[in-house]
Amino acid sequence: MDVQPGAFYHARTSSGATINGLNGNDGLKTKFSHVISDLVDALGDIQKAITEMSTKYKNTEDLNNASVTDLQKDFQTVQGDFTTLMNDATGSSGNSSGG
Repeated sequence: MDVQPGAFYHARTSSGATINGLNGNDGLKTKFSHVISDLVDALGDIQKAITEMSTKYKNTEDLNNASVTDLQKDFQTVQGDFTTLMNDATGSSGNSSGG
């Protein structure tokens, strides 16, 4: 058996298309990059929301008096970030309010 470069053309092209996409700008690599970027956005927004909450609620009693609506508003951007992350991870599209 004489194995030459390119002897596994079909394996190389099918796995390459899966990983890099047909034009090198899609596929698992790009999806993974989008998901990591979405995760960074979400974690940044969580940090921002918690920082804002720490100034808004000075102690646990203040936080205990907060309504569910208040807390939902505080984390609204984060919810959108995770929706975007899930859409990018699964390849589905949907409305998101990610930032």
